[in-house]
Amino acid sequence: MKKGRFLICGLGNFGTYLGRRLFENGQEVIAIDIDEKRVGDAKDYVSEAVVADVSQREALEQLGLGKIDAAVVSLGESRIDASVLATLHLRDIGINKIIVKTISLDHARIVEKIGATEVIFPEKEAALRLGDRLSNPHVFEQINLHDGYALVEMMAPKDLWDKTLIEASIRSKYGITVVWINRKSQDGKEISIVPRPEDRIVEGDVLFVLGEENSIEGFKKLKT
Repeated sequence: MKKGRFLICGLGNFGTYLGRRLFENGQEVIAIDIDEKRVGDAKDYVSEAVVADVSQREALEQLGLGKIDAAVVSLGESRIDASVLATLHLRDIGINKIIVKTISLDHARIVEKIGATEVIFPEKEAALRLGDRLSNPHVFEQINLHDGYALVEMMAPKDLWDKTLIEASIRSKYGITVVWINRKSQDGKEISIVPRPEDRIVEGDVLFVLGEENSIEGFKKLKT
């Protein structure tokens, strides 16, 4: 894994979990927060923890950040103004990738206009994932990829049981591709299969399917 250098601005829950995971993955993490206690608590799981006000450009410049692969601005609801200023300052000091945790559409629009390269809505995204999972319990996970594509892990629909991939015409009928199959053997062991056209889908198979999101949504509606 390539080692990167990341800046976390704000050590609330989101920033804390993110910084810890990056550090556990062998990345260099610089964490900044205005709260001394949060900074003190973070010292054991980041490369460097600093007490500073990220809404002040001088404070960021004094850190001598050097090359940063990505900066994440993760400030609380009461600090939207600081989030906006931090985004502006990070852009001005030359950080190319700036990801901002936002709490509203207006917040997202503002930071995008002044330099954020990516915005995320953690609560919204978590709620949408939960809504999808409750509505489609046969869908275990969905990863949305670039350009409108998604990878989904789901139980094989009944309509496909005892059919080969050729017989099921999955690609031509549904516009998706089965890229992996997990199956339980008779002794209970899990078998992973890179599917061939002549491979048969059986009851209990877990399919990993790739395709455009619209096609995926149609496929997810098949009965399992």
